[in-house]
Amino acid sequence: MFMHHCSMNKKVLKTAAYLFTIRQRENELLRDYVQRFVEAVHEVPRVNHQLLANIIKQNLLPGRFRESIAEKPPSSLEDLLIRSQKDIRIEEFNVSNTSLNVERKGREEEKELKKEERKHLVPTGFTYYTP
Repeated sequence: MFMHHCSMNKKVLKTAAYLFTIRQRENELLRDYVQRFVEAVHEVPRVNHQLLANIIKQNLLPGRFRESIAEKPPSSLEDLLIRSQKDIRIEEFNVSNTSLNVERKGREEEKELKKEERKHLVPTGFTYYTP
């Protein structure tokens, strides 16, 4: 009975102010941030959708999606998710292309290093043959 009344065991409801703490981290993909934000929204009862748009706009890192939200705020959480999908696909495409280019560049640099190493090797066999 005492445990039920103890304040440490009571679950504290989160308020809309909690959502202001959910910021996009440096180098965090938009998909990961939106997922964290939506999970946080579900923890807060009765959130004003107008407030949601302002919170996410404030907490996003600069980019296309932030500009899109600033131009036309989402009307609901579902609208926010639908609009974020386009930018998420673009971001993931850019990330995959960047990683392929880095990998390709690494292989090219490795080939160049091997060529340089071969230039400095002492040639074997008869290099000067006179009949």
